[in-house]
Amino acid sequence: MRITPVLLCAVTCGYAAWAPSAARAQPAGGTRKATTVAALGRYPAFFHTQTVRVRGAIEDRDGVPTLVSGDRAVALAGRAAADAPRDESVEVTALFVDVGRLEPGDPRLSGIEVATRWHERTGRSWPGVNELPLLIADRVGSPEPFPAPSVRALALEPARYEGQTVTVTGRFRGLNLFGDLPDAPRPSRHAFVLQIADAAVWVLDLQPRGDGFRLDPGTRMDTGRWLEVTGTVALARDHAVVVGRSLRVATAPAEAPEPAGAAAVVAVAGPRPEVLFSLPAQGETEVAPARRVRVQFSRGLDPKSLEGQVRVGYVPGPPGTPEAPVVVVTTTYDPGSRVLELRFSVPLEPFRTVRVELGEGIRATDGAALVPWTLTFTTGG
Repeated sequence: MRITPVLLCAVTCGYAAWAPSAARAQPAGGTRKATTVAALGRYPAFFHTQTVRVRGAIEDRDGVPTLVSGDRAVALAGRAAADAPRDESVEVTALFVDVGRLEPGDPRLSGIEVATRWHERTGRSWPGVNELPLLIADRVGSPEPFPAPSVRALALEPARYEGQTVTVTGRFRGLNLFGDLPDAPRPSRHAFVLQIADAAVWVLDLQPRGDGFRLDPGTRMDTGRWLEVTGTVALARDHAVVVGRSLRVATAPAEAPEPAGAAAVVAVAGPRPEVLFSLPAQGETEVAPARRVRVQFSRGLDPKSLEGQVRVGYVPGPPGTPEAPVVVVTTTYDPGSRVLELRFSVPLEPFRTVRVELGEGIRATDGAALVPWTLTFTTGG
C-alpha cells in the first residue's frame, strides 16, 4: 500500500500514547467539511484546524490507529479512535491539524505526547510543516449508505461515482466564493461550486443559466439559489467534479432548508492562503537572468487582489554601487494550478540579489488574507 510522503511519518512514528489520552476534537474556525483521506494529504494547509467528515477503515499500524482509504492513510488520535472497530468501513468526524503549524502546548493537542514521541523517533523537538498531519477524532460510526448520488456522496466517496452520469442538487456558490473547496480543479471556461450542508463539488463546462434565470459566478448576490445539475463525474486532484450537461432551478431539500433571505448565507473565511513553493527557490544562486518566477499557493486566489500586491526589486548593494534600475514585471495567475507567474520586461541584471514580496492584500476567493511572503535569489552571469 502506498502512503504519500506527507502522511508517512504520522503512520510510522509509533505514537501509541495518542489514542487513549487525546482530548475530544473541538470545532475550529469554519464549518465542517466532507472530504477524503487523499484530499487531506493533498491540501493540509486548507483543512488545518477544520472539523472534517471522512470515510475509510481503521487499522493499527505500529500501535497507531490509522484511517486508511485506498492507498492513502492518516493517523488518528482520541478515545473515539481507540475504541472504534478495526478493518471495517467507518465515517469519522474529527479535527484535522497539521501539527507542524501549531506551537507546542497548543490546547488542541492536550494529552497527545507529540514532542516526546517526535523526539524519540526523529531526534527533533517538533515536526515541521506538512510532516505530521493528524485527525483528532470526535466521533466514529458506521457510514450512512447513499441510496442515490448526492453532493455529499460525491464529496465522501468520489471514486465510487467516477464515470457515472448523476443528478445532484445543491446551493449555488459561484467561483468558490465561500472557500468550500481548496482550489479550482482545472481551467474551465465555465465553472461554479455546488454546495449542501458540509459538502461541495465543482461543476465544470456548464453555465449557470437557463429558462428565466442567469446567475453570476463572480458575485455573492446570486449565491443561495438552488440548482439541480446533471453531468458526468470525474476525479480531479482527489476531488470529484461534475462535468455538466444540463441544469435547472431547484428547491432546497427538506434536510437542508433554504436560509431565510440572502443575508442568512453567512460566509466564514477559510484558512489563510500560503505559498507552498517557488521557482527559483528561496536563497537560490546563479539564477538565469531571463528566468521567470513561479509561485504556487495553498488555496485559490482572487486574481483581482493581486493588483498592487506584487513587488519586485533589486536588493541595494554596498555604498558606491550604481543605483539599480526599476524592475518591470507582468503577472499571470492560473487558477487551475494556483500558480502565479512573474515575467520581466527585460532580463534581470547579472550578479544581483532580487527580492520578490507578496503582500497580505492578496486574498483567497473567500476573502482570507495571504500570509505575507518574501523571496530572495541571486542572478548569475
